[in-house]
Amino acid sequence: MFSSINAAGSLIINTLFDLYIFVLLIRIILVAIRVDYYNPISQFVVKLTQPIVNPVRKFIPNYKNIEISTVILVLVFEFIKFLLLGILFVGMPNVIGIFLIAFADALQFSLNIFFYAILIQAVMSWIQPGNTPITQILTRMTDPLMRPAQRIIPLVGGIDITPIPVMLGLRLIIILVALPLLNIGQTIAFT
Repeated sequence: MFSSINAAGSLIINTLFDLYIFVLLIRIILVAIRVDYYNPISQFVVKLTQPIVNPVRKFIPNYKNIEISTVILVLVFEFIKFLLLGILFVGMPNVIGIFLIAFADALQFSLNIFFYAILIQAVMSWIQPGNTPITQILTRMTDPLMRPAQRIIPLVGGIDITPIPVMLGLRLIIILVALPLLNIGQTIAFT
């Protein structure tokens, strides 16, 4: 019974925190790439995040195109999520380990957003080519990653295969950087 309650609590904590962290990360990306404020997706993200971001931004201003306040909020939400999960399963964890886990998970989450943005953009280019609000955002998001690869890798039979090495590179960064940091953080937090 106790493990079922823990599993249910873990599901609720992970789902609620991950959904909001996802929206906060999207906000950071949209501001960084200067997406049109009146794009429907931008409006949706702003309306969901404004109540929490605005009070923090009064104390921590933006730096150029980086919403420092939102970055800090992502790390705070990650920290709270893993602290609650740690308390739920093992009791009070080491706070330094939780900070490291929060940073590693935020990094992994961010890289996964770019990975799936490239994947969705590639699929949409085959299924529904055109200029929609989502394709505009996906193009602006992925161009900084895709352009360098497109300069090096030519079209193969008229098909752009650059998403494959870029997505592979993102996965390698997750495996070589984010996951080791996550493991170190877990070792520190739960021993």
